[in-house]
Amino acid sequence: MPNAIALSLVTPYVKRHGCLPQRGFTLIEIMVVIVILSIFAGMMALSVGGSDNRKNLAFYEHLQSNLDYIRLLSLENMQPYGLAIKLAQGDTPNQLVVVKLDNAFTNRQVVANFDTQSASNAKPTWQLEPTIAALEVPKNIQVRIEPLDNPSMSAPSTEPLATWLVGNEAPPVVWFGTGEATPVQISVQKTNPDKQVYPVAKPLIINQAGALEVAK
Repeated sequence: MPNAIALSLVTPYVKRHGCLPQRGFTLIEIMVVIVILSIFAGMMALSVGGSDNRKNLAFYEHLQSNLDYIRLLSLENMQPYGLAIKLAQGDTPNQLVVVKLDNAFTNRQVVANFDTQSASNAKPTWQLEPTIAALEVPKNIQVRIEPLDNPSMSAPSTEPLATWLVGNEAPPVVWFGTGEATPVQISVQKTNPDKQVYPVAKPLIINQAGALEVAK
């Protein structure tokens, strides 16, 4: 009986409009859906941003470990080692590579014997250290290496270092194998989509003694 009553109420509507009545969404329901979708979108953005931050911090910590290891390696082998930036090539991103100075001591013996021709052939050269893998720089990350003042090198009694240890022929960071190094500050920065630059963490400082410090 109730079904017959409902059918009798719907039949006039169908006759006038040709179809059954359809109920749409109210404005409040649509707004609730939009709010829920916005919350999910925000959560996804935070998840992606958090993943990038973790990746950048992992790179920063890996760099710290490499710097400590290079210093120990230089002291143990009593050989100059350096850190250089290898620019991107093709699909390979920028890399931080470790190099060592070959013929560092052979050249000193040759020069002591005043053999000019042999000295030119045995000139020390920087070569990649094969035992330490290159450290790839993440996308949107820049590594800046800036020299710091070295009072001992500017002292009048200090002999100038060879050109392959300082200047254009040397990597930006050099551990001399004597426990000393070129003092520098290494900054790891990220560039956001809005082109603003932010530090990933505090700058790293390599002091004159070759030790690694975190800037205060």
